[in-house]
Amino acid sequence: MLFEKFGDYCLDISKLVFGGVILAAVMQLDINTTWLFVVGGIIVFIMAFAGYVLFRFTKNR
Repeated sequence: MLFEKFGDYCLDISKLVFGGVILAAVMQLDINTTWLFVVGGIIVFIMAFAGYVLFRFTKNR
């Protein structure tokens, strides 16, 4: 049960970071957009993958 909730949390964080990256790019802040997309994409991928792994872990038990 705990792993499933943590999987939900990881997926929610992934969605929030993705939204934050898009909003920061749209608002045209004084940020290097290349680094914004690279770092944001890496964080989104890691959190989404962690959420997927945790969900698969709970389904196999």
